[in-house]
Amino acid sequence: MVGGPAPGRRTRTQAINWALVVILSSELQGFFRDLHDESAEFLALRLARGNQSHFTLMRNNFTANRELDRVNPKPETIKADFARLGVDLWSDIEARVQSGARWRQQLDRLNQARNAVAHNDPVRVSRLVAAGYPLNLATVNAWRAACIGVARNADKVVGDHMMKATGVRPW
Repeated sequence: MVGGPAPGRRTRTQAINWALVVILSSELQGFFRDLHDESAEFLALRLARGNQSHFTLMRNNFTANRELDRVNPKPETIKADFARLGVDLWSDIEARVQSGARWRQQLDRLNQARNAVAHNDPVRVSRLVAAGYPLNLATVNAWRAACIGVARNADKVVGDHMMKATGVRPW
C-alpha cells in the first residue's frame, strides 16, 4: 500500500525502494557494458587500420565471454572486463578522485542489495541493515550518487586510456 488520501510519502514503500535498487544496478550494468562496447569497437577499429577481418577478430575477442553480459556489475566484474582493454579502471579512478575507493565500496553494497532483493533473501537484507545500509530512499540516493561519480570518471579514464593507446581521442 503506497497511496492514501493525505499528501506526503507513505511508510509502506519497501517494494518501491527494492525496485529502485534493482533498477539502479541494472542501469549501472548497462552503462558499463555500453562503455566497454564503445571502447572495444574504437580500439579494434584503430588497431585494425581498415582491415575488416582484423577489426572483427579484435572486437570479438575484446567482448567474448564478457562478465558484464553474464553477471552483476560488481566492482571485480567491471575491473576484469576493462582489464581486457588494458585499463586498470579502479586504480585509475581512485588515483584520479579521492572518493573512488568509497564509490567502489558503495557499488559493492549496491550489488549485495540487488542480490538480496532479486533473490528475496531477508537474511541478506538484515545484514545490510545491520551494516548501516537500510534499503530506503536515502541509501538508494547515496548509491545513485556513487554510480554517477563512477560513471563520469570511468568515461574520462577509459577515454584517456584510448587516447594514449591510439593517439586519437575517442569521444
